[in-house]
Parts: sequence; structure tokens; C-alpha cells
Amino acid sequence: MNLKQIKVRYFLMYFVAFLVAFMSSVLIYVAASRNLEKDAIERFDMQSELGISDVENLINRMNYVDDIIKQNESFRQVARVKGKVKNEDVLYLGNVRTLMSELKITSDLTYMFALFEENDAYISSSQCSEKFAGYYGNLLQMESQDLKMEDSEGVRSQLFQAVREGNFFLPLDRISYSTNTTTHHLEKAILYLMEGKSPGGGKYLLGFVIDSHELMNMLNGSERYDDIRLTIVERKSDAVLVDYRNSDNKEIKQYYTYKDESNSMGWNIEIGVSLKSIRNGMRIAYNLLWIYLILGMAIVMILTVVFSRRGCKGLNTILTEFPHEEDRTAEEGNRRNDIRIFSRLWRFMRENEYGMVAGLVKGQREKSNEWKHQLEEMKKQNSMILLEHLITVGTGHEEGRKILQQYFGEVPEYFCVVIVRAFGRGADDSENLFFDFLQLINQNLSNAFVHVHSGDTDELFLIALDPFQESNVSKIKVCFDKCIALMADEMEGNFHVGISAIGVDADNIYRCYEQARQVVQSLYIKENINMVCTFTFDNTAVYENLVNLDYLNRFNDNLLCGKQKEAMEAVDKLQEALLKRPFLFEFQKEQIYYSVRNVFFNILLHFDKVDNVNEILPAFSNDMSGESIIQAFRQAVIKICNDISSRRKKSNEELRVKIICYLEENYGDPALSAYQVSREMNVSEKYLSALLKEESGESFSGYLLGLRIKYAAQYLEQTDYSNEKIAEITGFGAANSFYRNFNKKMGMSPKVYRELKVNGGKYETLNP
Repeated sequence: MNLKQIKVRYFLMYFVAFLVAFMSSVLIYVAASRNLEKDAIERFDMQSELGISDVENLINRMNYVDDIIKQNESFRQVARVKGKVKNEDVLYLGNVRTLMSELKITSDLTYMFALFEENDAYISSSQCSEKFAGYYGNLLQMESQDLKMEDSEGVRSQLFQAVREGNFFLPLDRISYSTNTTTHHLEKAILYLMEGKSPGGGKYLLGFVIDSHELMNMLNGSERYDDIRLTIVERKSDAVLVDYRNSDNKEIKQYYTYKDESNSMGWNIEIGVSLKSIRNGMRIAYNLLWIYLILGMAIVMILTVVFSRRGCKGLNTILTEFPHEEDRTAEEGNRRNDIRIFSRLWRFMRENEYGMVAGLVKGQREKSNEWKHQLEEMKKQNSMILLEHLITVGTGHEEGRKILQQYFGEVPEYFCVVIVRAFGRGADDSENLFFDFLQLINQNLSNAFVHVHSGDTDELFLIALDPFQESNVSKIKVCFDKCIALMADEMEGNFHVGISAIGVDADNIYRCYEQARQVVQSLYIKENINMVCTFTFDNTAVYENLVNLDYLNRFNDNLLCGKQKEAMEAVDKLQEALLKRPFLFEFQKEQIYYSVRNVFFNILLHFDKVDNVNEILPAFSNDMSGESIIQAFRQAVIKICNDISSRRKKSNEELRVKIICYLEENYGDPALSAYQVSREMNVSEKYLSALLKEESGESFSGYLLGLRIKYAAQYLEQTDYSNEKIAEITGFGAANSFYRNFNKKMGMSPKVYRELKVNGGKYETLNP
């Protein structure tokens, strides 16, 4: 067999082998073509079933929204309002609107609003109004053939009446509503209504507007057919909620229809798709199958040529190498040639086998290297997790210092924490934004730093600082300002950056993190604006704050309790700091002034006198001296403590009169106790006894006993009641208890007292 014959043999052998393998694909093609239409219909049924399930889940989520909203205290407050909504109740409307917007369980498919039966309030997921009459027709308008909706009162009465008649789903011909700055116009929508009663009283109506077009998309799933129609009929009222089709082609006669009558919504749903659309979808699949067959045949030919040439190339190598060892007779040489041919063929086959083993060994070696790489990545991730824990929670463990030393070479003495929160178009966008942002930080920040990813949208930076080169973090702020400005020019995305004050001691890193986190949280309302803010960059790293959080908390508590002495002691500490370190006080005076001013502002909030803060403290000026600032603080403490003292005296006097009146009315109750009276007056027993002690010099029991003796003496003087009767109506209960206490208090028995006062027994009846 010469080389040409071997080539033909190899070609035929590989061709037959690949052709046999390819025939299985042909069988698959035949089976697929027969079941293609069946599969398309089954897929349509499954998508319709899943879509109906999604709609049921949507309705269930709407019911869940009702459960959440009616438990909200602000919503209860609005529901309880009768008639006109007062100005002080408008805040509750805003709270409920915020709650509706934060639920976000219905995506863009619905518009949610609430109406109330006893007032004219209106609340939606984006807006609210205390006058629905003025809101309807301008920002909201509905039209329906079955209902009259020309004015707000008609809408309210029609909707409440429809729900009471059991019509929870109403078809709308069109609806227009506004969300923020966008006005929406919907044709053929469904209005889902839920009536309820707030636990605090007041009936309300919760409505959800469902767009029939979006409803069709939900029911249709990911498939898009040329002609599809949707009919929804409410079983209870036979009302047609939706009669929708996405094509106006009237020539299509044959439809495949999926029907559902067992859903929990009480709907009869029919989803129809034309057979022509199904076949159009099948045509694409047929084309793909034909392409698959053609490509498969081409691959068979290519593989046949490649493998046959490969095999022949190996044989050709053996045959071309054989003549170099020819040194014997032709006959012996021919015999040896045959032997060497088979020997080399065998070696070729064996080498291929060993080549496979060698490939496996090589693969294991590559896997081993991959595992080592994964192990290194895991160690790195573990280190990053520990670093994130160190920043966000804090730890005094030596392991934390080792991590810092690993990244910085040595534990940084001074540092700050930066939190970067990105707002992109999605999770992938946030990752891309962070990657590009990190590249810019590496290019523009000269300080040593390390960063970790935290949560879904946060990137934490721990930056080492040198306090002798920069006394604040303004340079860090400038760097991040520059970076977010560059990012804003390149792509759509926003950043909120919070920078902490300079921290000292690695055990306190988490304090800087809390400072930066507070700054980022304060920027939530500016989601669409790039912002870089610092907790404070007025303080040096080598000096402590003269006014820290503990100082402000104690100062606030003492002022709130009216403790003038303790509050003055806090001001005295600032006086001492001014005398000892006047340069530091001057450096921090603006921060000190506004920090203390915020405490006074907080106290005035408790008294609803926020507008008086300028009367308590003047506006800050850089020309103000330290002495004038401290003197202003002293005067403010005196004013507030005097105000609190006068308020307390007035309140105590009113409470004292209320307690005495209560005892005058209820002294005849034998079970009357300090506990009962304190519960009625909403004060503690100790405070109750102190007020009575201040009024009469006696304890509660002594005052009550004196009151009962007083009225018992009047009954002895003015009536002929027996001791048992007087003991009963004055709260002594038993006659012996009355006799004993009266004798002890008056120095004589009730009988002797009556004889002395009455003089002969002439009585006047006194009603008990």
C-alpha cells in the first residue's frame, strides 16, 4: 500500500465515522421539526400560566400594601380626620406618601392612591393633597363608560359605592395622572379597589391603576408574537375588564387560545395568539435547523480533511525518515522497512496515548497552579474581610494591626476613612463606576491607602495621613472632588463621598467610619448630585476636640432637666480651655459655637420655640472673641433654665390643684390609694407624695386621713348619722377604724364631739 492509497483509506475512514455521528443530528432534526409546533404551543401555555401567576402575585402584593399602610400611625391619623384636613395634619399626608413611594413592590405596572370617606385628603405613591377637589381634574383624571367621573365628589362616591357592591375591578377607558414631573396617559386600564377601615377609625379606599398594555406584556412573558389578543372578564359581574389586541389585522381567523378560569382574582382570562404567528416563530427555528445541517456537513468535511491529513502526515514522517538507516541488502532492507513501518506506526499510536497522559498531567499541573491561585485569592479575600471588619466595627486584637502593617508597611498613626457610594443604572454599572473611580484615585492621591468593597454600592478607603504636613483632610476632599468631576464627564453616574475627621490610634478606626457614614446618610436626598462632604476638616490631628459628642450629650441632658448648676459647670470647662489653650479655642471657636448652638436649638424644639434661637444666641461672627462666646453661652443657659423652672412651677401648681380636687371628689372610696391616684394623674407615687408634702406638710396617707376626718366632723355636726354610716361614706370602712382615727386626731370620741357641737341634738340632714 503506497502513500496515496493510505491517504484515500484515511479519508474514507474518517468521513464514514463523522458521517455516522452526523446522522444522529439528522434524526434530531426530524424529531425537532415534528415537535416544534407542539413545543411552541406548550411554551405559550406555560408562559401564559406563569404570567397569570405573576399577576396573582401582583394582586397579593397590593393586598399586602394595604396591610402595611393601614398599620401606619400617620395613615391612621389621616383616616380619623373628619371634614377639612387641618394644617397640622398635612405632615401625616407627606409621611404616608413617603411610605407608599418606599414600598416599591409594583414597579411601573401600577399607580397607587388612597381616598378617605370622611375627609377630602388624597395620597398617591408620588404626590399628596389635602384637597382632592382641587387635585382631581388637574393632576388626575379618569373616564369610564360605566361610572360618572366628571368631578372629585362623583369619583369618590362612585368608587366607594362600586366597592360596597362587590366590584373590586373596574375598567377605565382612560386615565391621566402625574408622578413627580411626568404626566402619564393610559388607555384601557384596570382600577383595582380595596376598601378598609383604619384600626383608629375612618374608612378609606386604596386604588391601584393597572396598565392593560403592561398587563399584556406580563402575561405574554418574553415571547413577542405578531398578533395576540387578551380578554379579561370578571366572573362576578360579567364586566369586560380588558379587550386588547396588539394588531389590527382583521384577516386572521385562526387563533390558539389559552383559557384560565381558576385564578384567585375572579377573572375569566383568554389569551389568544394566531397560528400564523406561531408558524412564523417556527420558521426561524426551521432556518436555524437548516443552517445547523449545512454547517454540520461542512464540519464533517473539514474534520475529515484535517484528521486524515494529520494521520498521513505522521506516516509520511516515518516513511521519509526510513531511508536514512538503509545499510543492508535490498531484501533484508525491505523486510526491515516493513518492520520499521509497523514499529513506527505502533510508536505513533503509543506516543498519542502517552501524549494524552502527558496532557492529563499537564492539566493537573495547571489545575494545581489554578488552585494555588484560588488559595491566594481566598487569603486575599479573607484579609479584605478582616480589614472591612476592622474599619466598620473595630477591634483591639493584634490581628487587626498585622493587617494594617501588611498593607501600609507600618500601622498608620494618623488616618481618615472615606466612604464612596455610587449611583449608576444598575449593579453592573456601579461596579464599572467603582473600577474607573479607583483608577482615578490611584492617579491623583499621593497618600498611602487601602480600599475594600462593602455592601452593594459602598467602597471604603482607609487613608494614612501625616499630621505635620497637613492639619486637616482638605487635600483628600480636593482629590475626591476632582475624581468625581472627571467621572461625571465620562459616564452617567453619581457619587456621594463622606470623609471623616482625622483619627488617631488604630483601635479607633471604626469611629472615623461612623463619622463618614453619617455624612453619606445625610446626602441621601441628593441622589442625583455628585457630592463630597467631610465630617469635619477644621481640627488638627494632634489636638483633641474641645467639644466632643460626650460633652454635648451631657450638656443637652442637663439643660433639658433644667439643671442650671451642672450646665454652668460645662460652660466653665470651656472657660478653663480658653484660659489654658487660647490658640486652640480660637482655632475651633466656629465649631464650638455651632455645636453648642445646636444643643440650644434641640432644647427649643422640645418647647416649640425654634424661632427664638436667635434671641437666645446671636449669629456667629469671626470677630467674636472667646470671652464673648462663653458669656453668650452663660446667658443662654440662664434664660433656658429660668424658662424651664417657670414652666415646671406652673405645671406643678396645676397638677397640685388637680390632685386635691380628685381627692375631694373620691375621699369616700375605701380603696383609694397613692398608686391609684398616681395612675390617674400620670405621675409617680414619689412625685405625688412630694407635691402633697409641699402643699400640706403631710404625706399622702396623712393628707387623705385629715380630709376624711374633716368631712366626718361635718357629718357629726350637721346630721344624725350613726358612726357606722359616717365611717362608710367618708371612706373609713369599719366603724372601729373611724372611731380610732377620729379620737387620735381630734383628741375626743365622735360622740363627745357631737355633743359639744350640737348642744341639745338639733340636727340638719346632710346628703352623703
